[in-house]
Amino acid sequence: MIQSRASLCIAVWFGLASVATAACEQKREGKFESTAAKTAPKTEELGLDVQIVPDRDLFQPWSMAKVKIKIKNRSRTPVILQQLSLKTSGGTAVFNESDLQKQPAIVGPDELRIEGTYFVDEVGAQARRPGRSYWRWSGKDELTVFTLLMPLQERSWKGRFRARYEVGDEFRAVVKYIPVPDDFRYFRKVKIQRTRLRKPVRQGKMVGRWKHTVHFAKATTAPGQPGTALEAPADPGRRAKKNKRRKKQARALETWAAPSSYLDSLPSKTSTSTKPLGLRRFAFDIGTARAKAKIAKGPYTRAVDAGVWVLFGKGKSWVVSRDEVIPVEGNALPFANRLNAGRRQPVFLFRAAPSKDHDGLVSFFKRERFRVKARREKDGTFTGVLELESAKFVSFLKLLARRKLRVDGVDAVAPI
Repeated sequence: MIQSRASLCIAVWFGLASVATAACEQKREGKFESTAAKTAPKTEELGLDVQIVPDRDLFQPWSMAKVKIKIKNRSRTPVILQQLSLKTSGGTAVFNESDLQKQPAIVGPDELRIEGTYFVDEVGAQARRPGRSYWRWSGKDELTVFTLLMPLQERSWKGRFRARYEVGDEFRAVVKYIPVPDDFRYFRKVKIQRTRLRKPVRQGKMVGRWKHTVHFAKATTAPGQPGTALEAPADPGRRAKKNKRRKKQARALETWAAPSSYLDSLPSKTSTSTKPLGLRRFAFDIGTARAKAKIAKGPYTRAVDAGVWVLFGKGKSWVVSRDEVIPVEGNALPFANRLNAGRRQPVFLFRAAPSKDHDGLVSFFKRERFRVKARREKDGTFTGVLELESAKFVSFLKLLARRKLRVDGVDAVAPI
């Protein structure tokens, strides 16, 4: 009986202890949750929304691929775009641009001023080539002209690249920008003066006759519209063509600037974005072409219009198709790459030759229906130029083998 009571007391004690422990755990859990809610970081204001938009999901290999990057300002304040770049995971740079333009200037407390003198070379009666004209800017300080991306405004940039296998499998965009603080000191372009100097400024053989001045005044209110970059002044001696559309756009936009030292002191942020990059594969791929040509490694490219692989190894080039392997003396890869970019390439058959049809090359390639011209130089010699089209790339290389010629550099042939 005593033992049963003792057991009952122990059970009751352990039961109360377990209830108390559960209550303590629940209390601690509730305290943790409340502490987490109090110490939770505040949601940061949204910055830039960077989107990568390729023109297709899968690119054809060795085609000229197009891609667009869109940037939208999702914050409540304007931002200044410093640098934006778009690359692939393989290291191919699609574009790398900046919206900032730095200029020597005279910086005052409430005004910035750009002053420049236009210098030209007045040759006169001398029989020599005139020097290149230029602007010379004055001022020991520096200002930065920038473009504003206003709240909810969106801008886009386009780029192109050759979709080789080496580009990788991903796009990577990096945008560096400066969030504009509330006390930011804006300077707005208010006046441009172009005057002709009464007394020309002479420096050596160059003479300065025009003066160009741009005035920036301190803005009292924040801008309500996006800015535009400062355009370089044209040659004042020539009357530029009027473009109503560009003038209308210039009136709608304003040019903003700030001292470079002040702008550099502001903290900047970086926004990144990635996007998968898909590439198709050729049915007759590079691995099969290497096995067929017995060239296990080395540089290679694709001649797109000709539909062949061009390999370089063992001191010569190898043009590989499904049906044949053509050995070519010299490095034909630059030929193929240039034809991929332009579809036509001038090829020098000979230079400084004594006759129009040196070694019969002009008549030989004309019989094969190639466009060939022999031009006469000032010293009385001749230069033979063949206009190579991408569709005739393979047949041209075969003709080089027949005439015992080799590819020389990026735009010429030479005897073996």
